[in-house]
Amino acid sequence: MVIRLYDAWWNELLQQLRAAIAPDDRQSLPESGSSDPASFDLPFDRACDCLLAQLQHNEVNNRRSVLIFDQFEEFFFRYVHNRDRNALFSFLGQCLEIPSLRVIFSLRRTYLYFLLNRPGFECIDGDLLSKRVLYRLGNFDRQAARQFCSSLLTWLTSRSSPPSWTC
Repeated sequence: MVIRLYDAWWNELLQQLRAAIAPDDRQSLPESGSSDPASFDLPFDRACDCLLAQLQHNEVNNRRSVLIFDQFEEFFFRYVHNRDRNALFSFLGQCLEIPSLRVIFSLRRTYLYFLLNRPGFECIDGDLLSKRVLYRLGNFDRQAARQFCSSLLTWLTSRSSPPSWTC
């Protein structure tokens, strides 16, 4: 699931997850409650509970989930208070307890420091800036982006060592 809009990111993530999962496999995702089946307007806590339950259901059913936060620096412009920022990181910390789930942030190098010392990231915080979890990527044309995503998903599902990306 790719998240690009950060106003009510929890509802955006619900929309993306709902679109990615077959209707008969949506164990914990509520109906949108509107004429637009893609729209949600759930309170934060309820949305996070639904998201975590569905992501855990995916894990139990051997379905890998990858959360991609594109242009993640926009999140920091939208949410200027640590309280609001930490809500996302606490949620992601719970997500990182799901063994096969992966979280990918696409953001400019100058904003990396915003990821440090966040609740829920204790498992990687000391290693956040290492080559084990940090990869430099440039701008992609459409074909290069498809190739990158394909090799990334292959790597994520095989649990092998990472490919060498030269982008």
